[in-house]
Amino acid sequence: MNEFETKQFEARLTRALQRVDSPEGFADSVMQKIAVEPRRKVFVMSPRTSTWVTGAIAAVLALGIFTGERVHEYHERQLANQQFETATRITDQALAHAREQLQRAGVPLD
Repeated sequence: MNEFETKQFEARLTRALQRVDSPEGFADSVMQKIAVEPRRKVFVMSPRTSTWVTGAIAAVLALGIFTGERVHEYHERQLANQQFETATRITDQALAHAREQLQRAGVPLD
């Protein structure tokens, strides 16, 4: 992202985060809805369930990080292999060209 794009992004973000006043009577309408609607039940986890869920989330995160690292390493290896193959091809072409030049000059290469 260049400096111009960064400034544009910051300007859009500033506009999007500007304070906006609520419409007239908004608080009253919310309070009326709260008074009319029945209370909903809230799901509460037991400490044992909470510990299990927390452990499962931690395991999934660790697995995600591990997998992400492996994928990143795989892509780096692929890129390194491509660069090596390109360098080898260029070197082969340069050596072939040098051999041709030497043979034209009458230098034996056997």
